[in-house]
Amino acid sequence: MKPQIRIAALFGSVISLFTAVYVFFAYVAPDYTFLVYIKSYLLVIAASTNVIFYLLVIDTAIFAYIFLSYREFAEVKGKTTPDIEEKPEGKTKQQNNEKDRQDLVFREIKKWPSQFDYAQAFQNPSYSLSGDLSGYKIIRNPNVKMAGNTIYSSGNYGIIFKLENGGSYYAIKCFTKGSDLHRRYFEIGRHLQGRNVPCMVRFEYIENGVRTMKDPTTYYPVLKMDWVDGDSLYTFLKKNIDNGKEIRRIAGEFMNMVLDLKRNRMAHGDLSCDNILISNGRVIFVDYDGMYVPALRDMPSNENGHENFQRPDRKPGDFSENMDDFSALVIYTSLYVLSLRPEAWKFNGDDPDALLFRKADFLDPEKSEVFAYIKAMGGKSWRLASMIIKSLKSDGDGSIDLRKAISAR
Repeated sequence: MKPQIRIAALFGSVISLFTAVYVFFAYVAPDYTFLVYIKSYLLVIAASTNVIFYLLVIDTAIFAYIFLSYREFAEVKGKTTPDIEEKPEGKTKQQNNEKDRQDLVFREIKKWPSQFDYAQAFQNPSYSLSGDLSGYKIIRNPNVKMAGNTIYSSGNYGIIFKLENGGSYYAIKCFTKGSDLHRRYFEIGRHLQGRNVPCMVRFEYIENGVRTMKDPTTYYPVLKMDWVDGDSLYTFLKKNIDNGKEIRRIAGEFMNMVLDLKRNRMAHGDLSCDNILISNGRVIFVDYDGMYVPALRDMPSNENGHENFQRPDRKPGDFSENMDDFSALVIYTSLYVLSLRPEAWKFNGDDPDALLFRKADFLDPEKSEVFAYIKAMGGKSWRLASMIIKSLKSDGDGSIDLRKAISAR
């Protein structure tokens, strides 16, 4: 409600109360001895000044103003424009976000549709998609030369479609088979509400997203994610291997993104070439199947990450906001070395699933050609590699001081 309306309402209430008291004592109150003089005096004032009449006129004017102003305000508020949306009073943005997280309720699904069921459903999106996805158009995969080419990628527990709405493109992830994956994404979505995490693709967990021809009475949960085009980290390096300055910039941004996840009490769980995109110069992490958020702390990790980026002894129980530390250090070290010595790319061997190191290097650093090469370089490169070796020998929780790695000289 506008402040002007509140002030007018308060003033009108005071005038109304004064009028009511005046009328009560002048015309209604019993003729007690101590009131006789007051009544006579008030009656004389009323008769000579018409005070009651003027008070009623003022009251009428005030409440007419309140009525007309409030109706105009209500009509404006009812229009669908975010600039004048009235926000709840007395609550901070953080409190509202916490309430939104509490409002989300997880729904267990006992049996999921198959990939074929989803592919059939997306042939007719106007029928299959819920109101949250109303008006979205399916984008067919130009790389698939067959009828029904709507699938962009598929895995053990999910399938991806591409939709367009209003000139923007979205990836829709549908869950298949029996797994806890949709529970994990549900909790990740709740954790992300109200948070700004630049390294992540913006996504929304839609509880009732799509129905199939086989079971038209049931809508299944889906993920709606912004569609991001970019190069994998491996492809980026192949294109820019001689641009040391740009590689070093990406290395710094990558490390900042990892630290940003930690500040938000999150970890990706599988930092590797395929899951790191460079899009318009920005570092983006994709594929959140193994992501950690505090609500999942009692669940084991559902994957151990790619072996060329993880400690060889990583276990499903190693599931916390520190689980990216080792892979982050491996990637940062590789990028830093390549920014100085592009010829070190020879250790990659044209392998899109690695950078410089492989699992064998982590199992026996003393016999590793990569570690020997970096040791000969000396300086910050060797100090970073030494931190990897120290971590491999450690029996702790695997946490590494990544800020120390960044500031190493």
